[in-house]
Amino acid sequence: MKLVKVHITLKEGVLDPQGKAVQGSLNTLGYDHVNEVRVGKYLELTVNDDANIEQEIEEMCNKLLANPVIENYSYTVEEGGYTVRFAVIVFPGSNCDRDMYYAAKDALGEEADLLWYKEANLEGYDAILLPGGFSYGDYLRSGAIASTSNIVQQLRQQAANGIPILGVCNGFQILLESGLLPGAMLRNKNLKFMCHFEDLVVENNHTLFTTKYEKGEVISIPIAHHDGNYYCDDETLARLKENNQIVFTYQNNPNGSVHDIAGIINEQGNVLGMMPHPERAVEAILNSDDGLKLFQSMLENWRERYVAGV
Repeated sequence: MKLVKVHITLKEGVLDPQGKAVQGSLNTLGYDHVNEVRVGKYLELTVNDDANIEQEIEEMCNKLLANPVIENYSYTVEEGGYTVRFAVIVFPGSNCDRDMYYAAKDALGEEADLLWYKEANLEGYDAILLPGGFSYGDYLRSGAIASTSNIVQQLRQQAANGIPILGVCNGFQILLESGLLPGAMLRNKNLKFMCHFEDLVVENNHTLFTTKYEKGEVISIPIAHHDGNYYCDDETLARLKENNQIVFTYQNNPNGSVHDIAGIINEQGNVLGMMPHPERAVEAILNSDDGLKLFQSMLENWRERYVAGV
């Protein structure tokens, strides 16, 4: 991707009534040293890499962006213009998809699409978000039916390709059921649905999702689940510890999760599952903006990898 910056100005000798109006206003305000103002236009174009890009920019300027009879133009072509495209997968029963969309689109300022699971094509997306909710009504087990849908095969391929995938709450359950992450979910130890803020400890800040945090940092993120009691056998837990795959733990375990686990990552380091909802903590007005750093980490690391050509 390239970022093209185009400056358009009136040619010397061409009357500039807007410039005269601005100059008059400045003089009226006491800025008498301003003798002339020329008003121009500035445009930014994000374009794909192309060997003929400069020729095309010349054509665009002459045909549309500028009037060559009365205007001059200049431009620069820079590396940049990188916009991350987030795919938010929507299953029947998802209810946090709009929150995910808002976090990526509005809080982060990047591109995001809501993709119905039957029609979704994940090619061309830079990051994939699996939102919370109750896919298929949590029948059989939370995330079990969703894990058999065709979109999961695309998820496996994108995970193998190194694309960042974030599964939150029901999204985490789907990742577990599909085998993209190890372990399983049990009912909360109190057998009740819980919905409140919890303090999490950042155990690993060297992932695509956590570089904006400090190791050991305590963050406030809401939970909203009935089946959030993470379980794995001793062998799997030992492997998670050895590989530093435990990303978040609960400071005060609310649901009985093994080793206080709130979120884990795959061995490759690009698939994160967590029960708490960072997308619900991206603005201070929501009681916490601690979740925003997770999305900012994804953005920053993606851009560094993209610019480096990795």
